[in-house]
Amino acid sequence: MLSMYSILKPPKTGNCKILDSNTDKITITDLKNIFNENNSTSQRTEKINILQNRIDSMIEEDTEIDDIFDNNIHNYFKSKVEDCVIYYICGFITKNLTKKFNCDACLKMIKGEQNYCNRPEAALVNLKSRGALTHPNHFIFNLLSSVEQSLSKYYDNPDVFLLTIDDFFNSTNTVFHFNYSLISNKDQNKVNAKKKKCSKLVNT
Repeated sequence: MLSMYSILKPPKTGNCKILDSNTDKITITDLKNIFNENNSTSQRTEKINILQNRIDSMIEEDTEIDDIFDNNIHNYFKSKVEDCVIYYICGFITKNLTKKFNCDACLKMIKGEQNYCNRPEAALVNLKSRGALTHPNHFIFNLLSSVEQSLSKYYDNPDVFLLTIDDFFNSTNTVFHFNYSLISNKDQNKVNAKKKKCSKLVNT
């Protein structure tokens, strides 16, 4: 409604810009308070009506749309679109990994926020989630973001797979937290194999 109003309504100041404005601003906090999980349905409806009345009064006063919203409100959408998509994909991967892991330490490493995350790249998940979408861990998001950056350099090269892997490990100082457990399990398998061989040589 505001965007359509801005197109149809001619500006009041022509080429001039008002430096000091006392217009009531709508901040990102006002929008977050409406969708607060602790609000009941009646409280949420009341806040929506209050916000609607504020917007209606601003339109009646011929307020420009750029003067209505606080400048800091755009910080919430500061993240790039690809970052939001990668974050969404990371959540899908995390959700599938949690079904396969029984280790509490492993689950703690891959799980992110439960219901809401205030990171810019989480904007898409926050808007679309109805309790079913999963927020990934920061480590997994940073890992896939690094892979995406390496892939974007060589996506049109015939050797894209090998070049992407080489670029990823050469340009990224990523510490894999699961290495110790993986190596320990491999070493333990070798020890168990030796014990089985030795047990066959012993008469019982």
